[in-house]
Amino acid sequence: MGAFDKFLNRSNYETSNNTTTKGFCIGIPEAEAEATTASIKLDSLFVDYFDVLKQLNNEKFIVLGRKGTGKSAIGEYILSLAKDEPNMFCDFVKKDDIDIEKIVQIGKNEGIEIERGLLYKWIILTKFVTLFTENQALSDYRGMNYLKDFIKKSRGFINIRNYDVKEIIKEYGISVNIEYLKRFLCVSGYGKNQYKYEKADFYKLIPDLEQVVVNILKEDKDNQYIVMFDDLDINLKLNNQDSIATLADLIRTVKYFNNDVFARNSIESKIIIFLRTDIQKHLVYSADMPKIFSSYATELRWYEDIFRNNELKLLLRKFINKRIQINFQKNHLTIENENDPWTSFIDESSFHFEKTGFKHIIDHTFFRPRDLILFFKDIDRLELKLPISCSDVNNVLMERYAREMINDIKGELSINYSDEEIEGIFDALRNSFGVYRKTFKHSTLVEELKSNGLTDTMKVISDLFDYSLIGNYDDDGNVEFKYRETQGQIVELDTSGSYILHYVLQTYFKKN
Repeated sequence: MGAFDKFLNRSNYETSNNTTTKGFCIGIPEAEAEATTASIKLDSLFVDYFDVLKQLNNEKFIVLGRKGTGKSAIGEYILSLAKDEPNMFCDFVKKDDIDIEKIVQIGKNEGIEIERGLLYKWIILTKFVTLFTENQALSDYRGMNYLKDFIKKSRGFINIRNYDVKEIIKEYGISVNIEYLKRFLCVSGYGKNQYKYEKADFYKLIPDLEQVVVNILKEDKDNQYIVMFDDLDINLKLNNQDSIATLADLIRTVKYFNNDVFARNSIESKIIIFLRTDIQKHLVYSADMPKIFSSYATELRWYEDIFRNNELKLLLRKFINKRIQINFQKNHLTIENENDPWTSFIDESSFHFEKTGFKHIIDHTFFRPRDLILFFKDIDRLELKLPISCSDVNNVLMERYAREMINDIKGELSINYSDEEIEGIFDALRNSFGVYRKTFKHSTLVEELKSNGLTDTMKVISDLFDYSLIGNYDDDGNVEFKYRETQGQIVELDTSGSYILHYVLQTYFKKN
């Protein structure tokens, strides 16, 4: 039910007598919105194409992927599973709610040293304790009422939020009320309970809280508890070493709990981290990080060689077909080929190129689910005739998509560059591309970057290549983009040849 249902004529709104895209929703770019407010919810659309849940069920706890590959969608799907499963309890920790760097800096400003690793431990432990208090099956657990009161009394430093952390630290420091925790330890027999006062600094409680969490999880074998860290790129600047060190501390802390606390005690609960691959690249310079990623990370890589594979077998084709099928069913429309709903959605016969309509569209993307969602965004309002023609793809959808994608790319670059630098980079790419020039030399791009105030040109060009905004172009016309790497392949920047812009940038610059 929606907030405005009574103001809408639902029969006219939800059905259509003609074959247009009215009433269609291929998806919402943000996974949280798709899981909660979209007309077609994520739990009915989601398919675990990479068997990520199976891997997370074993040793893996880090999900890697470029922005738009579906990391947050996996997290939201796990959360939706927990809502429908009475024996599963789950919650997110997101950076826009809890910013460790900000908390540490505020502590410094107030003359209080806060260790990042201990703060992560505190957040994880109190998140598990909070999930325990939400489990009605544990309501009669010995002393659970005291644990609930402990959460309530210490809510300020347990439910830390970015918007009020400054006031909390200024007023209370880093101490919490432990009166009810002491009562719980006494009744339950957990912990040492050697506290002499009614308040204590949060980090002094960590050993007892860890013992509490372990003991409850060992006894509560019928339930699973999952804590997930997501949106770690928000306000992140990769040129800030504190940011990198903070993320490394998080990964080490999560590894400690998953391995040394849970696995060694045969506990099936899990802590999961969702992380962008461009952020991971900056973390591997820490001595222990390469081994951790090698052992505990799984990566979402959607690219498959479209020439060597049957299009129908491509995971991205399956992804879009699932969503097309559900939309056709919802709008009471007929699918001509049930094995390939795409052909009822897009008029392949109208594409008079050497490539198919699917490849024509895919070539303007970075081969990610989010790209296709952005491409077909707002087709409900556009009411395009079905199947969608090549003309509508090129003249209606393509330009809108290019504008959306440029905003997405700029957001992706923001962890490395300021707004002014990003605009300078785009001006340099536009000028290098020109009006008629298909490719351009390394020296041309270097000159344009310098003229826009970007002095570390090699870093910028390397980043542009890693983000696949530019690709290698050799004398034989062969093109190499980083996102097209296949298993075991490494595509490296070649400064001796020419560069070519990604198709979406070419489209954007031609139209703008």
